[in-house]
Amino acid sequence: MRYAKLMFFYQINGIINLFKQIEQPEKERPKVFAAVAHITSFEESNNPEKGAEKIERLRHKIDRLLTSFAHCDLSIAIHTLPNRHVTAYLPEYQIQCIEIQESPECDPMFVGFTLQEEFVERVEKFDWFLFIEDDIVLYDAFILEKLNNFNRQSGYENAILYPHRFEMYKGTKRYIDLTINAQLSWT
Repeated sequence: MRYAKLMFFYQINGIINLFKQIEQPEKERPKVFAAVAHITSFEESNNPEKGAEKIERLRHKIDRLLTSFAHCDLSIAIHTLPNRHVTAYLPEYQIQCIEIQESPECDPMFVGFTLQEEFVERVEKFDWFLFIEDDIVLYDAFILEKLNNFNRQSGYENAILYPHRFEMYKGTKRYIDLTINAQLSWT
């Protein structure tokens, strides 16, 4: 019995050493471009006390992006208007992680549309593109894996996955896009 154990030990040791010698290929990190539309009032951008809520919201959003995409090469661009943002009041580590892009004076409602051109210009440099308004927070570190899984299993090249968007109001979750009734729902 002792000889059988020794023989087994030497066989396992050889197998373990064999696997140690094989170099594992380094997995390429996905390249993600996150564009955040962010606009405040002139008063909020010039006075951190008046803009405290928006400063905290943007700080939290950037932290969540950095956490959720820590396994990626992430670029964050804040799209805003001149003198209408609170990025100067963010912590230094966040300021170093973002690119601030001020659009020419336009209607604040249309700042997000300027991002379409930005996506087209960067289409060859990135694998994933996110457009996120400054009040939306991403809490899922596996979002890219889930989207890859959806794309692989859907069977369609042009399939689109829409999130269920909701807003919290006085403790109640209110869906923004639609209310699903039994006749429209599917699995």
